[in-house]
Amino acid sequence: MRLPALWLILLTMCACSAPPPPSPVADEAGAVSQLQRLPEADPAKYSAARETKAWRNPLLIVLSSEIRLVDLQNNEIHHLKTHEVLPALAKLPGSAWPYGRVVAVQVDEGGTDANRVQARANKGVVAGSLQDSHLAIQWMEAPSSK
Repeated sequence: MRLPALWLILLTMCACSAPPPPSPVADEAGAVSQLQRLPEADPAKYSAARETKAWRNPLLIVLSSEIRLVDLQNNEIHHLKTHEVLPALAKLPGSAWPYGRVVAVQVDEGGTDANRVQARANKGVVAGSLQDSHLAIQWMEAPSSK
């Protein structure tokens, strides 16, 4: 018995399709595992760093539209969505973490009321992800726009 041509084409397409991309959850789980290999945060090393210019660990800037990861070692800024934060942090080398497992977070709530609401929502998601991953947070004030 012969399969109709349409079935044959469909079977061929399914057999040749690329595997699905890894899910963000799997990436985050791997990222958490990688981040747990870093030493615990040492407040004695960073408690005096109250401004971003003195900070040496990763810095996240939370905006209404994105999260910016400031990679101080490479003088780069990575533009991320909330679910991309942990995998991006996990990709940083161990030398990017001189204070241990702690991240500075700065929230920019400037703009419209809708922007402020979205920035606060992003802040909650990011803070929850960091805390669930046992990363300490050093809150930094956003520079004033005056």
